[in-house]
Amino acid sequence: MKKFHLILILLVLTPLMGYSQYKLSYGGNVNYGLNTIDVNLSQLWTGIRNNSGIAPGYSVGLDVRLDIDKTVFFRTGVQYIRSNYRHELEGIDFAQAGPFARPSSIRDEISLSSIGIPIEMGFVLKKGKKDQSYYLGFGGTLHIPLKTQIETVIFNETAEEEAFRNDYYTVKQSIFTPQVFVGMEIQLSDKMRLGMEPFVRFPGNEFMLYFQEVEVQSGFEAGITLRLRMN
Repeated sequence: MKKFHLILILLVLTPLMGYSQYKLSYGGNVNYGLNTIDVNLSQLWTGIRNNSGIAPGYSVGLDVRLDIDKTVFFRTGVQYIRSNYRHELEGIDFAQAGPFARPSSIRDEISLSSIGIPIEMGFVLKKGKKDQSYYLGFGGTLHIPLKTQIETVIFNETAEEEAFRNDYYTVKQSIFTPQVFVGMEIQLSDKMRLGMEPFVRFPGNEFMLYFQEVEVQSGFEAGITLRLRMN
């Protein structure tokens, strides 16, 4: 797997070396996004309610942009990515009896961290006043997984419920996340530009979660990236 990732990185960087006669620029970026999660509702027992939440994630990184001409550019780099997901099942009855019986709920907090190699292509639409530019593009990110964390919280937990804990967790992290983006860039100085870039991504991660072995998939991620680029 490591050799596979190395080959992909070389395939990305080699064209940049060959096109050094075109305009190259460098910069840093940080983004904030909200992740959704999709549950296979047909797997839930009768009376159990799914309450899939929205969880924040972020990334920070460095990037290289290659301008082929005034309207087309390629972009790559390296990022540290932290993706978070939240899932909750409500109305779970562990056969409690008596007047003090209360239904329980289970909440799963999922965190995935990875090193990302973005591969993106953009198109400059027009230039506005004060050297503003507007663009859109598409591409994706190659992932090198680092760490997976899943934390389970059982509300109204009893000793009987504790016995239901098990090792059903499995995580299949996607190695490629496609995305689309739009952006606006403004000139801060002769050598520095600031970009604001809303995006939508489709991670494609898969999880098998606590209790009932419920199959869950990541939905989409929406957020914004701030970029500082040196001309």
